[in-house]
Amino acid sequence: PAKRPIRFRLVGSERLRRDFARDLERDADSGQMARRKRYWATLGLVPWDLDLHAHYKDLYSRLPAGYYADEDSGVRVVARDAFRSEFVELASLLTWRDKTYGETLAHEVVHALQDQHFDLDAVREGEGSDASNARRALIEGDAFVAAFQYDRPLMFRDVESFTRLMERVFRSQRRSSSSTWGEEVFVFPYAHGGRFVAALYAQGGWPAV
Repeated sequence: PAKRPIRFRLVGSERLRRDFARDLERDADSGQMARRKRYWATLGLVPWDLDLHAHYKDLYSRLPAGYYADEDSGVRVVARDAFRSEFVELASLLTWRDKTYGETLAHEVVHALQDQHFDLDAVREGEGSDASNARRALIEGDAFVAAFQYDRPLMFRDVESFTRLMERVFRSQRRSSSSTWGEEVFVFPYAHGGRFVAALYAQGGWPAV
């Protein structure tokens, strides 16, 4: 249950770009981005001359439909009229599921509830470490599975098929000729976190998660 109201704000794509750019600048100013690049390059995962800042800007340019903002505990929904169509509206009506924003809202509401109950900043402590990446996979996997359940409840009845789907998503990402280590790290918490949470759910439902 929510401990306090969750605030929603409709924002434009430009606002979302500014928020991501601010987060990237914060990572760069703290030295975290430089350390990350040094680790990866030392291990041979990325070339030494990779411009990691530009690479992340490219990744983040594929803008999501929404995101959770820790600073004011609010959910941002990105206004995009192009998302809507008569087919999408009809599918929403027939399934009683908002096919435009429903999955995004479900995902981000989970993050808001996680923050209210567990304090996401505390859970993410030590960001960049293996332990932190594992916790992030739990955070994103929880939200990913809940959103998948909202949008495709019948498909989720077979949890094993869902975990196999997540594995295919991750493998296809790795096979992509344009795939880089940064992209694999980017998709890891969703693909493997989703599989992990789905396995927990299969063992004991949401109480197990």
